Amino acid sequence: MLSFLYARQSGLDHPVRLRRAESTRRVLSLELNHNRDVDRVHGNGINTLDIEVIDGRYMLSGGSDGVIGIYDLENNSKKLKYSCKVVCTVGRSSQHVHKFSVETVQWYPHDTGMFVSSSFDKTMKVWDTETLKPAEEFQFDGNVYCHHMSPIARKHSLVAVGTKDPKVQLCDLKSGSRIHILQGHRGEILSVRWSPRYEHILATASTDSRVLIWDVRRASGSLFTLDQHNGDKSKASSEAVNTAHNGRANGLCFTADGLHLLTTGTDDRMRLWNSATGENTLVNYGKVVNESRKGLKFTVSRGCSPEFVFVPCGTSVAVYGLQSGELITMLRGHYNNVDCCEFHPDYQELYSGGKDCNILAWVPVLRQPDIEDEATNSKRGQNKSVLVNGERDNFKECVEILTYLNFRLFCHDPRTKDWLLMYSPIPQTVIILFYIYFVMSLGPRIMENRKPFDLKQVLIIYNFSVVAYSLYMCYEFVMSGWGTGYSFGCDLLDPSHSPQAMRMAWTCWLYYSSKFIEMLDTIQFVMVTSHISQYYFMKDCPYPYPIFIYLITLYGIVFLLLFLNFWYHAYTKGKRLPKVLQNITMPQDNNGIHHKKE
Repeated sequence: MLSFLYARQSGLDHPVRLRRAESTRRVLSLELNHNRDVDRVHGNGINTLDIEVIDGRYMLSGGSDGVIGIYDLENNSKKLKYSCKVVCTVGRSSQHVHKFSVETVQWYPHDTGMFVSSSFDKTMKVWDTETLKPAEEFQFDGNVYCHHMSPIARKHSLVAVGTKDPKVQLCDLKSGSRIHILQGHRGEILSVRWSPRYEHILATASTDSRVLIWDVRRASGSLFTLDQHNGDKSKASSEAVNTAHNGRANGLCFTADGLHLLTTGTDDRMRLWNSATGENTLVNYGKVVNESRKGLKFTVSRGCSPEFVFVPCGTSVAVYGLQSGELITMLRGHYNNVDCCEFHPDYQELYSGGKDCNILAWVPVLRQPDIEDEATNSKRGQNKSVLVNGERDNFKECVEILTYLNFRLFCHDPRTKDWLLMYSPIPQTVIILFYIYFVMSLGPRIMENRKPFDLKQVLIIYNFSVVAYSLYMCYEFVMSGWGTGYSFGCDLLDPSHSPQAMRMAWTCWLYYSSKFIEMLDTIQFVMVTSHISQYYFMKDCPYPYPIFIYLITLYGIVFLLLFLNFWYHAYTKGKRLPKVLQNITMPQDNNGIHHKKE
């Protein structure tokens, strides 16, 4: 840091170099911020996010439940731990709410007083932010998958819309009508994006595997089609000629300078293109898992050197180097698949939303004091940053591996960490082992020469208590779940601290604790039986085989199921460990840059 400041002061450096270096450091240190919560307003998955560029303060969200939320990202409380509050919502109680899933939301690029949303209810609505009422509404013949407004347009106010129809629709905000269509695709339009460099250039992606570049001033068709083989027909099959991907092309994103275009497809590939020539740069990002049936909302950093790409990948967000194609890290924190992410260029923060109905904030780690080398301090004209020594790198690798293993083996719900038997698996294991030891060995030896206990009254009270406990659990399950909104199918986990979510967690804990209470059945059986071995091995046993065989078989089956479950998770999760190690140890060539070719 000192070398950057001195080089800037002496005029040896470009004014933006320090800013780019700090922005890059902040992006590389992104982690989940547990002190910042985003209010939960969606009852179903979150499909889209957008942060306005005027002040960088307000964020839009659209969900599968048709609800639109507006959040204030500013920390007005000035406290370390705070929540990003919902300013207002277009909820189910509003008469103007979308009837079906909201697929895209976007602020008007030049004013926060207006935003646009599109939905599967075949409409696109232009909203007044103050009144939360539609100022204009466009009707279409099919589901609307996406829309986009140019961030730099001054000569037009067009909104490009992608629908189930293979024709790209152009809507004019000034006249409130659909003024033009772009024909060229043969499938549904899953993504549209205006260039941030030229206001008349538009990119579209479709289920026909093609990505087309348009100049909307021309009526003769698209400028060119992106070809993954760069025109080399010897490498392409007859079906793959002039296609950007081998599957559906469902994601588009321009870089901040508009010189390059990123595309994603269901062939699990992401490609970087020269937006001026349409040439495939052949940067190899490896396998980018893409199972989205709709458009994939990913984003690119701004103001960094080099730039980074943030792509939803299952339950995580993958961070790639834009030019190198290297997988930098995986941001893990969601309980279910991530559907969208949005980068905040002012603070180098990332917000992600997914099917778990949560919006997570990923923020940079605070800068640690720099370790300056003596040679650097003596040569003030040089502005090379000091690298961390190898021992510190090895220590960091060990910490990362141990953190990963600790998360996989001992992760727990933070809401229940102070509850009985919930913080660690050790107490439960001790109880179960003692239970088996008492029933199989200690109890029979104690009762071998002892008169059986008379527990008739105790058993009556115990049985009635267990029945009452079970009825109470059934009541709690109904009142915290199926009687208050849960379906009879598989519902998403609600990890919030809302009263209903905490009540369901408490009910699950009651059921969990009942399994330990039921162990008293066997203990009482041992205490009322003298010479218990006669029940295990007696000749006149009422069962086809001695009770001892039944117990051994029961515990054997339970142990086998637990072992197989543990082996399955250990094997499948362990398969990911090399990727973690690969993310940590990033070998570089002599230039410090990875250049992979497909």
